[in-house]
Amino acid sequence: MSAGRGEEERVLPDGEVYRRYPETQLRGSLNLDYRLSDVWSIAGSSSVSSTQVAEDWNSTHRAPDSTLYLVQDVSVSADARRFVSFFQAGPMARLRYRHGFPLGRSNRFDSVRIRAGYSRALAERHKLEAPACGYTSLASRCPRSA
Repeated sequence: MSAGRGEEERVLPDGEVYRRYPETQLRGSLNLDYRLSDVWSIAGSSSVSSTQVAEDWNSTHRAPDSTLYLVQDVSVSADARRFVSFFQAGPMARLRYRHGFPLGRSNRFDSVRIRAGYSRALAERHKLEAPACGYTSLASRCPRSA
């Protein structure tokens, strides 16, 4: 469970405010992880995510609509890192898929994230890490009620 209140702001390179709005977020989730072997694991989660945008925002700053989602998440991980000296060293990779079911007037979404990396202990308390990440997101339109 997590919650927070803050102000989101996006500024263009010339300093003009493109997007600014106050919001309140609330999230709760249930996760399940299962180790298939020393290296491989699968995981799944289900969460409810609510973002409420304040009603009194300045409409010239393009605030998004408030949202309420049920998010399903599944991932497959391979992690051959081992504890060496002060760090975990070795290769790892993770593939994660998320689907968001709108519980309000939002769009559904799908996203895929890939992360891979290799880390190695160099000296007593130093390590070299080479991570790589990729992400894609697809939003689909839901019929809106009039």
